[in-house]
Amino acid sequence: MTTMIERVAEAIYAAEENQTKPKGGDWRPMTLSDEDEKIRGMYLAYARAAIIAMCEPTEAMIGAAEQRAREVCAHLEIAPGSIWEEMIGAALDDRR
Repeated sequence: MTTMIERVAEAIYAAEENQTKPKGGDWRPMTLSDEDEKIRGMYLAYARAAIIAMCEPTEAMIGAAEQRAREVCAHLEIAPGSIWEEMIGAALDDRR
């Protein structure tokens, strides 16, 4: 299983459309696992920064969550923003 940080790092890397051409072969898309440890570490740092930027939900996100919660249950006992913050915290915890 990959962590959310690893998933985001792979997505950032894939968005750059990096390619390689093995000797005598055709061009093919690269994956982050094709890179050395230094490059992988750089993309993991980018991913961590991107996830940290999402720590605090926007007003629109909170509004959408509150609307959906009202549709599902009449009384919401916990703020959707705090649920989001816990989810992002779990994404940043490499041990989960």
